[in-house]
Amino acid sequence: MLDGSSFFRTVKKGRRMVFKPSLYDINTAIDSKDFKEQTLEEMVPKQYHEFLRLFNTVLADRLPPYRPVLDDEVPLTEG
Repeated sequence: MLDGSSFFRTVKKGRRMVFKPSLYDINTAIDSKDFKEQTLEEMVPKQYHEFLRLFNTVLADRLPPYRPVLDDEVPLTEG
């Protein structure tokens, strides 16, 4: 973490560059992008399509099935 004077010295010596975009620059950059909705198949590379079902929100919101051999019980004591 740099304080103000250390930051100024670092920038002045040319070790760092500081950019100050305007709101016009930011809006122009946002407008130039094509923000279209993509399907999951378009976003995920083809080699990972076999795992697409793992991204299903309905399945992700469910709890895993009860497994008596693997699930541990945590006894709670009052206080």
